[in-house]
Amino acid sequence: MRMRIEGPGRPLVQVQIVTYNSESHIGRCLQSLAKQTAVIDRVLVIDNASTDGTTAIVRAANVPVLQMERNVGYAAGHNQGFRRAIEHGMDVVVTLNPDVELDPQYIEIAVESLWKDPRCGAVTGKLIRPDGLIDSAGLEMQAFYHVRDRGAGQPDGDRWACPGPVWGICGAAAVYRVQMLRDIALANGDIFDESFFIYKEDVELCWRATRAGWGFWYEPRAVAVHVRGWRRGSRVSEVAAAHSFANQIALLIRHVPNVSLGLLSAVFVELTRYVWLAITRPRIGARTTRFIAKQWKYHWRVRRELGDKYGWWNAAGRLGRCSHV
Repeated sequence: MRMRIEGPGRPLVQVQIVTYNSESHIGRCLQSLAKQTAVIDRVLVIDNASTDGTTAIVRAANVPVLQMERNVGYAAGHNQGFRRAIEHGMDVVVTLNPDVELDPQYIEIAVESLWKDPRCGAVTGKLIRPDGLIDSAGLEMQAFYHVRDRGAGQPDGDRWACPGPVWGICGAAAVYRVQMLRDIALANGDIFDESFFIYKEDVELCWRATRAGWGFWYEPRAVAVHVRGWRRGSRVSEVAAAHSFANQIALLIRHVPNVSLGLLSAVFVELTRYVWLAITRPRIGARTTRFIAKQWKYHWRVRRELGDKYGWWNAAGRLGRCSHV
């Protein structure tokens, strides 16, 4: 079966995957991609200087590889793909993590859902873990401006069977409208902000898009397995933990409009977390301090640019104009 949006007017689809020492997963990811019922016009793997067998597996699958000379990060890697998608006139970009395996109709269903509403900027399916628990059913804004995966760690069931608007979507298996990506590009033309080396770059994009009036949609008929996070008791690396903390501070700087009780509460929470981190894992605390200091002025400049572009209103709990009615 082919995508039901057919003919000369059908959206052109690019799938892009950023890899880094991903040999244990990338083969299955590409196999699931080869089984898609949708017409896929371009597939591109951007490899961040892997030292294992990742690129050999990708080339054996006859998939083009854009080889980076060093690990430029997840956000910068995907920006390479976004630029090429725009240059080649693609209408849809699907970003995949290498540890994702798609059901055969994932892209077909998601693109069909995306194309129902011109103000829908992106669609996510239902991502589940290998143990059957929910990994992500979209993103939601929680207390203190922390954005989390909806349903993470909860059993699959009727609650996650209904489609609907969501605050944002996880970038692990995201189906983006290129028109939206062009609309919300940063002043330097980037789509993801490359200062978000890893973690929360998809959150920052969703916040920017929500401020611009775009919406996001959750479509549970599109299903994928995402390995991330299912191994209980595992601990993220020091570098990853430091980036995650620093990027949360960057989100507060960029997107919280005015001083308020909510913002003051969020700052207090982050200071408490920082003190605890510095005491219990001092090396992460030191890395976090360096990351924040390095990007401090830059994030405040972006805040001013986004304020000039979109104005100031609080997008914290707001859903964009994505209705599918």
